[in-house]
Amino acid sequence: MSTDLDQHHRDQPQPDQPQPDQPQPDQHHHRPAPAPAPRHRAPAKSPADKGVTVRFFAAAKAAAGTGEQVRPLPHPCTVQGLADALSAEYGERMTAVLPTCSFLVDGVVARPATPLTGGSLVDVLPPFAGG
Repeated sequence: MSTDLDQHHRDQPQPDQPQPDQPQPDQHHHRPAPAPAPRHRAPAKSPADKGVTVRFFAAAKAAAGTGEQVRPLPHPCTVQGLADALSAEYGERMTAVLPTCSFLVDGVVARPATPLTGGSLVDVLPPFAGG
């Protein structure tokens, strides 16, 4: 059996229930954000396209004027081919330094005929002195 008080209580809005006349928090009238424009991706580079990273130390760094550079793969793709390209680019100062240098390719001692591949790291190390 229902009383007038029960009926009155049911007709009153409950504090935790939404009111029909009021905008609800999740009913904001915002337009959805437009989808981002598709980005054009360049095709992935093959290792041969990456070139080689050359790090210069001591006198080789002084001759190059930089400590590091990324270069295209030399032709022929060997340590000697790289040394020839460096001499041609940097001139007689580099040409004088390179015959005394050791070369590391990806951390391993390399000889003039050692092949280079795209993405290789080549360290050019003149002799060091000191103690």
